[in-house]
Amino acid sequence: MEQLEYYCKLFKQELVGGRLTIGAIKKIEVWLAGVPSPKGRETPLKRGALIRNYKAWVASGENICSLAHGNSFGTHESPLSDIQHIIFDAIENILLPYPDLELEDVRLIIDKDIKQRIAAGELGPRDDGSVPTAPCLSTLSNYRKRLNRYLAALIQDGPDKANREHQPRGKLILPWRPHLRWEVDHTLLPILIKIRVTNEAGDTVDVIVGQAWLTIVIDVTTRYLLALVVDIDPPSTVRVIAALRIALCPKAHLFSQIPDLRNRLDIAHIPESIGVDNGKDLPGNANDVKAILRDLNSEPELAGAYRGDHKPIVEGFNARIKHWFRKYPGAIPRKRTKFEPKDRRKSRVKPMFIEQARELAWLFAMNVYNIGKQGALNNASPQDLMLRGISRVETERSQGRPIRLRSILTKSPDEIERMFTIRVSLRVQNYGVQYKRLRWNSGRLANCLGRLVDVRINPDDVGNVWIHDGQEGWFVVRNIHPLYANGLSLYIHRQITRRLIDSWKRSGPSGSTHKAPFSLEDYLKNRLELLIKFFETAGVVNQLKLPREGRRSLRDSTRGLGRALDFALCERTMQAFDIRANRVPPGWGKVIELKKAEDGSHYAVPRELSAVNGRIQYPGFDDELDDDDEDMMTDPLRDSGGDSGEGNK
Repeated sequence: MEQLEYYCKLFKQELVGGRLTIGAIKKIEVWLAGVPSPKGRETPLKRGALIRNYKAWVASGENICSLAHGNSFGTHESPLSDIQHIIFDAIENILLPYPDLELEDVRLIIDKDIKQRIAAGELGPRDDGSVPTAPCLSTLSNYRKRLNRYLAALIQDGPDKANREHQPRGKLILPWRPHLRWEVDHTLLPILIKIRVTNEAGDTVDVIVGQAWLTIVIDVTTRYLLALVVDIDPPSTVRVIAALRIALCPKAHLFSQIPDLRNRLDIAHIPESIGVDNGKDLPGNANDVKAILRDLNSEPELAGAYRGDHKPIVEGFNARIKHWFRKYPGAIPRKRTKFEPKDRRKSRVKPMFIEQARELAWLFAMNVYNIGKQGALNNASPQDLMLRGISRVETERSQGRPIRLRSILTKSPDEIERMFTIRVSLRVQNYGVQYKRLRWNSGRLANCLGRLVDVRINPDDVGNVWIHDGQEGWFVVRNIHPLYANGLSLYIHRQITRRLIDSWKRSGPSGSTHKAPFSLEDYLKNRLELLIKFFETAGVVNQLKLPREGRRSLRDSTRGLGRALDFALCERTMQAFDIRANRVPPGWGKVIELKKAEDGSHYAVPRELSAVNGRIQYPGFDDELDDDDEDMMTDPLRDSGGDSGEGNK
């Protein structure tokens, strides 16, 4: 410090006398070369060090303590350099994985390791003759603090938390134009859903079936909400397909259902990438959604586990729509923390119908969110940014820049219909093709007998399916039970089937299951058996005293009851048309004949169809058909050439 002060005082005299200036680089170097070195210094001071130390000395009021940093950038060898690797190994392998361990225990382990290495000859005495020993507790604590924080978090909490805590901080980088990236997510809305049913006494009852799930599709650049699906079924591939279909296709049908929607901006563009969670129902694992993205030539971007920051736009919308729904009188309140006081003004939870929840969600999206100004968008609304972005792309295209902005309308209606489907590969059998106990058959499908075909099933309507064969190409095949399947969603069908299987299992002796496999055809072939099973199912579950199981069972059973009644009333006429035209009824290899047991119950017995003089005989039909009635020769509900299944006789 005295040497630096000596140079600073001489330099000040030169500056005051006007012989030197701070910016005179050459003159200062010449002057330093002629200044006699102070006692104990062999080399002259450098110009940069002189100016730096002089400024610090003047700023401190010519205090010599400000010059006490001369060795701050020097390198010094630690006295523990020969055992540092032992210290860090102990901290990484023992202390960090077990943070409750005392430092004294770790110090004893280090000391034992040092002694073993000295005995093995790996460590020896130092230059001063001292023997290496374990550091004190304060030094060991400082070494733990000096350890890389990312490595410490990685050892203690795993890679997910380490990456989350040490990721780069800053603003989110957004794409420059719309439809470069979408985000898809599910969330549980804070509202209860009810359905209205009629009980055994004929009274109308409202039954709570649970909370509503919401599936959202949102554009990242503009934060414009493209689609949402509200229903009581949990997250699934079907929900994702329905949401993508709404987001990609024109929404005229949706706008006509909700007349109160304003600012009806109809977006039908294809995204370049979609950010989603790596769930079973999303592109990371769902083959049907993967296939849709392949058809659209869009890339899935999978978020990490518990990484909401990988798709922050849709997570922000989830929080916003939940906050908005909690303003509804009767919504489920937010869970109170232990630090918050009790709010006695909160009203009782009141359920709503699913149609009302859907309408409220779309009204919030179109009338509030999409047209509301947001600070994160520089006080612009998502709808304005969407229109500006599309206009900007069109302007860039007019100037010759090849910017990619694709519309779904470039595809044909049949291609769009086949795109948003459940995709399976099935082998054609004598009865056609079967999936989830549903069967489809036609005369054209009979030409593919024994071959493997690609089947596309619309999850919202299982009445018809698209089938592709290498020789026949694409064609439509109808369900063999049209009055049951037309307009029926795959989700409702699976609920009906599950309830029937449960009832079938309970009908066995002592609740045991039958040895014969369950077949939905046994219920759909016989009208009386169908009525008995459905009425029995609806009657058993009408136990509203059970708060949870009763509601769920009643919901599952009443969904298919109306369809079953319609099917039972019309099936006999449909079969009569087939018998009169000398056709095998669709899907019939055998028929079911009811027998009455001794205890008064009915049971089904399979019976083969017989033919007399080339005409199929069906028990109970010939007596009721009038041969002179020519009106029965025409089937108003079935196509003339149709899916009669005559190719599978």
